[in-house]
Amino acid sequence: DGTFVQAATIIWAAGVKAVIPHVEGAATTTVGRLAVDGHFRLLGQDRIFALGDVAAYMDQRSDTVTSTDVLSKPLPMLAQVAVAEAGVVVNNIIASLTQRPLRNFHYNSKGALVSVGKWFAIGQVSSIHISGRLTWCLWRTVYLFKFASWPKRIEIAFEWILFSFYPRDITKL
Repeated sequence: DGTFVQAATIIWAAGVKAVIPHVEGAATTTVGRLAVDGHFRLLGQDRIFALGDVAAYMDQRSDTVTSTDVLSKPLPMLAQVAVAEAGVVVNNIIASLTQRPLRNFHYNSKGALVSVGKWFAIGQVSSIHISGRLTWCLWRTVYLFKFASWPKRIEIAFEWILFSFYPRDITKL
């Protein structure tokens, strides 16, 4: 509405919301995501699959939910989750086309790392909580090796080295 708020620090806290495609007759959950079965098919559909942020998959064996959450809380909207789901969905699509049995999915978190500033990160690996500069270095290493190509990794590493000598341009925020 044009309101101006003077501040020294601005923190984005808007969250995320998936863009859900319209599928006639598809069931959605209370959080607005598409309800899927253990094979990532839309409930009541044999040939429509969904995964990632749009899919509300309740993993009863997941290490990320408690027993009280199982029927009410889908897996989190994280890249780690979507990548794990993708492998099962690809196999299930091929299996459905070739008349073979579909695989069930069970999510096992590899942990979480979050950079919360220059030279500082927090994380959880298994049940161990970590934080500090070493965690930040670990976060950077993991992030760097998530890129598939070496040229992209080298480009990013070069930018990180450059930014360590020059301050980041925050005018684009």
